[in-house]
Amino acid sequence: MTNSKSTSPKTKRKSVRFRDDSTAAGVLNEKIPVLVFSESVKGCGLVVLANHCPKEGDTVAVKIGTLGSIKGTVRWKKVPSEEVALVGIEYI
Repeated sequence: MTNSKSTSPKTKRKSVRFRDDSTAAGVLNEKIPVLVFSESVKGCGLVVLANHCPKEGDTVAVKIGTLGSIKGTVRWKKVPSEEVALVGIEYI
């Protein structure tokens, strides 16, 4: 019997992702509203309006719920539609 899960370095996660039953809201750079779709110790995934989306490599400040603002770097960006974008933030 073989294991169907890949263990290659590209697909193996270094930290656990946390998913809440409800979608958390947050703020990017103290003014842009976002939704959080994934959280981990090292970063988060955000849904943001495409016209306010930061570029890969940008340094941003993320505030989620009642937590204080955390600085991070945009590591990836996907634009599934003209209206919204998904961004991956790595905390610094």
